[in-house]
Amino acid sequence: MKNNTFQRLTSKELIALDSFLRNQTSDMTLVKAHGFITAIASFPELFMPSDWIPILVGEIKFLNDQTPVHIMLEKLITIYKLTAANLQSNNIFEFVLSTEDSTLITTTAPYNIVQEWCNGYCLALVWNEDDWLHAKEDFITKACATFFMLTDLINTTPDHNRSIEWQRDKQILLKNLPDLVKALYTYWLGEQKIYFKSRITYSTSRELPMRQPKTTS
Repeated sequence: MKNNTFQRLTSKELIALDSFLRNQTSDMTLVKAHGFITAIASFPELFMPSDWIPILVGEIKFLNDQTPVHIMLEKLITIYKLTAANLQSNNIFEFVLSTEDSTLITTTAPYNIVQEWCNGYCLALVWNEDDWLHAKEDFITKACATFFMLTDLINTTPDHNRSIEWQRDKQILLKNLPDLVKALYTYWLGEQKIYFKSRITYSTSRELPMRQPKTTS
């Protein structure tokens, strides 16, 4: 059963946020932004909103007929928090593939919409390539490459025979995409724990200064 993580944001709010993003200078939509935010929330390094919001909005344009900018930016942070909660839960990962139809999933949404979501995820992968491109495990690099295969960035159909094969493979990838998103999050969560453990070990292994006894006058 689908448990709508984004029930805290109404369809009206999502439409307004999508309109806000489309009117900025970054060539962004809500669907693409959710792909980007999903990757950001998955990475082992914790990024502040000040790190990633400028990528989503570019140079902010203030439009008189829209909700104040700070409210829109707060809604982007809300989506980040909801996405992170969804990744941490035992529920199937939920994609934002429409501002009006929350029931759309990767196997029922128009393919160009899924491509748009993957474009956003890949934008984050390019922005933070060190966490996957140079991973020791080859399967991580291959898993991340899957998102590029599902975008319109790579020509995956050079001939007719390959095109037929790709149509079959594509359906498998679309079906497994929610599991892949969760699997990468779980992998990077482990990397995050290793990172923090190493930092704690380093910090606690350093020689602490001797505490000087108090002197009495």
